[in-house]
Amino acid sequence: MKKFVFAIALLCCSAMGFAQNPKATKVELESGKVMYFELDMTARTAQVTWNNKINYEYAPTPEYTGDIKIPGTVTYNGENYTVTGIGDYAFNVCDKLTSVTIPASVEQIGELAFSDTKALGGVEFEGGSQLEKIGSMAFFKTALPSIELPAALKVIDKNAFSSEQLTQVTFPVNSELDSIQESAFFGSAITSFTVPASVRYIGGMAFHSTTKLKEFSFADIEHSRLECIGELAFNISGVTSIVFPSSLKTIERCAFYACDVATIQFYGDSQLETIEDEAFGYTNV
Repeated sequence: MKKFVFAIALLCCSAMGFAQNPKATKVELESGKVMYFELDMTARTAQVTWNNKINYEYAPTPEYTGDIKIPGTVTYNGENYTVTGIGDYAFNVCDKLTSVTIPASVEQIGELAFSDTKALGGVEFEGGSQLEKIGSMAFFKTALPSIELPAALKVIDKNAFSSEQLTQVTFPVNSELDSIQESAFFGSAITSFTVPASVRYIGGMAFHSTTKLKEFSFADIEHSRLECIGELAFNISGVTSIVFPSSLKTIERCAFYACDVATIQFYGDSQLETIEDEAFGYTNV
């Protein structure tokens, strides 16, 4: 009889879509908290992952609440693993997560890793961070008000910081950022933004609908590597004036369409080759 009841329960759970992550390994940390990892037994590396699904939609992993400090290494069955990533959906919709500290060993934050974390108030990167990429929609619709990104970061992917609560993003002077991808800061509440000199590409709609963005500048403009500003990159933004670096070669279609820009300047010996249709359409330029 007990076996029959258990079987019925399993069938009911299956019908409702309840599932756990088959790749997740439960590890109890020194702090006493529980975290789930996908372990690479060969490389001895680990990435943080989720462990809950309901009706085939991602749901909060119950243990991911409050202030969390991700360890740089974890031990499982007597073997040590270096934590090198935060996987796709790892903290997605964890609405009781309030802050997270990310170890220097993490090289990548996956897609939707912190998406819809409605109570997330702080993200801190440990010194010497090796983070190189923040994935698509990683911090989409979070409560995060500000973030200081590490120097090693090279790519901010699509919609990574598309969040109405985000007001400030800063970079260190030695930033290695190479590209800000499409819609990276779409609809955010940032009021000012300084582009690191290392950035070569600002993608389409990267700052679309950032109506509070008034100050936009380039760090060390003399040595800026920026080559392209993508289509609709600043459409409906609040930018009122801008000085373009001499390295800029292409301003794509509608890049500043219907934004508040009134004055533009080109620094030094401009290498600009192309200004596409309506790049400054419906502005005061």
